[in-house]
Amino acid sequence: MTEAELLEAASNNWSIVISLLTIFISVISGYLVVAYLAGKELNTQQAALVNALYGAFVGFCVYAIYMFSSAAVEQAKLAFELSTQRSMAPSEVIPFVFVSINIPIILASYKFMWDIRHSKA
Repeated sequence: MTEAELLEAASNNWSIVISLLTIFISVISGYLVVAYLAGKELNTQQAALVNALYGAFVGFCVYAIYMFSSAAVEQAKLAFELSTQRSMAPSEVIPFVFVSINIPIILASYKFMWDIRHSKA
């Protein structure tokens, strides 16, 4: 592949990552709204189902974000190696940053649901 093709492929992967992040944020927002509005009324089985579906979907999103961002970084690195004009290589840390930010967000949303369902008041 040429440098231009590699950069285009990397750009396409970053577009997918951005789309996945918007879906991730939308799903988390929906989960938090459900937790706030209906969390107390859910029985144990319903809450378990909601939590399992939520966990599976956001887990898939985090995995896909990691894989597509890793592919984008790899393609950008290959383009950098072919380039005679670019002076800054892409950072290989970016996929890990996405994961390290998204995992605590997921855990905090589970904690929010727990607090709503087990409130003292």
